[in-house]
Amino acid sequence: MNYNLFSGRMQTLPVFTYSQYAYQGIPAEAYVERAWAAALTLIIIVMVLNLIARLVAQDLRTQDRPLSLDPTSKETQCPRALKSTT
Repeated sequence: MNYNLFSGRMQTLPVFTYSQYAYQGIPAEAYVERAWAAALTLIIIVMVLNLIARLVAQDLRTQDRPLSLDPTSKETQCPRALKSTT
């Protein structure tokens, strides 16, 4: 395992998880615990990225929505809709 971030080769997190679980050393419990910790870290990273993507998509969706259900009223439409019609 390489602890120096600036020299040598570095394993990716999925490869690190697999190698810690598949090639256990002594004590074996430490390697298995590291594998579970790396797996949990991967799950958390994916969950955080998913939540960020949902928030960005929701924000973009609400910006394009008109303020009124009446499409003929120019005063109640969002500013983007007014720019595209002028």
